Amino acid sequence: MFRTKNAVGLLCGIRWEFISVKLQHKIEIDLQDFIFTGKFDYVEMGCTQEWLKHHFADPDDTGDFGHKMTIWRYGSIELHFFEQKLHLIWCDDLSFVQKSPSLKLKKWLMKDIKLMNFKKVLKVLNQHQVNYLVKFDQTLNTIQLKIQRSQVVLHFEATQEKQKHEHYQCVAFGLSHPDFDHFSGNF
Repeated sequence: MFRTKNAVGLLCGIRWEFISVKLQHKIEIDLQDFIFTGKFDYVEMGCTQEWLKHHFADPDDTGDFGHKMTIWRYGSIELHFFEQKLHLIWCDDLSFVQKSPSLKLKKWLMKDIKLMNFKKVLKVLNQHQVNYLVKFDQTLNTIQLKIQRSQVVLHFEATQEKQKHEHYQCVAFGLSHPDFDHFSGNF
């Protein structure tokens, strides 16, 4: 059922044996639950790469940005690390959000990304009585919608010149560690 790899280390002066687990099934991620609550399986902001190696699926690929910044990709969902600690869960390619051999995504509104415009998302959030904050950026012609409970931010952009805000399309979503959340001062 599992492939295991043992590693030995010291933690707080105690010798520990870590077992790396390769799951034979996909990890299910419910994007509605993530957006409403911030829950992404057992992954939490600030957890280490070492912890994730032993408790989460192997990434599809990884990258090193230098400056102590790395990334793990699961299809178009990215886990960003600074000094080997998770500081961002990000997705900016919603058309390929399903494409990962490691994750099984319940896409929720993202089943048909063309219908995920600002007006429809507001309607759904209001139906579920979700509290949120909205920031309009006239310079960049974007809207950021931050879910208060989860702190997940949805990013919307115009797809045409002089488009009404209600028709802006959702192009990305993300959850930042509080120390890296550059939106918090702006909301």
